[in-house]
Amino acid sequence: LFLSPEATSVKEYTDQIAELAQINQELHRPPVCKLTWGNFEIFRGVLNSLNQQFTMFMPDGTPVRATVDCTFEYTTEGVTRSRELHSADVPKTHRVRDNETLQSIAAQKYNDPTLWRRIARANNLANPRALKPGTVLIIPTLT
Repeated sequence: LFLSPEATSVKEYTDQIAELAQINQELHRPPVCKLTWGNFEIFRGVLNSLNQQFTMFMPDGTPVRATVDCTFEYTTEGVTRSRELHSADVPKTHRVRDNETLQSIAAQKYNDPTLWRRIARANNLANPRALKPGTVLIIPTLT
């Protein structure tokens, strides 16, 4: 089998597909994908799972062939819009950044810094002042 020295890595393409599975923090879901065949729309849905396997490589290790298996959840435009939740009634996570406090996170997520205790309880934080950057916190829903 002859591989051209100008062969391009398939990672730039598989990475684009993998990005479709990433959760949009504002929408709380992956982006909606529209699958078409020519002018015919097959369906709209969100990518639930992705399995990629690289099957051929250049001598330097550059992947030049891959297979990607995807599973989609079917959705309609109206259902998708109803899932676009921007409020505190949706469970979330938050990665702590430098100089953040539970109060500042509560203000950001709930628009109320006095609700910091809900975040502390949800994460079993005995000492809220011991918050470390990089820690992933559960942001509970408001009921």
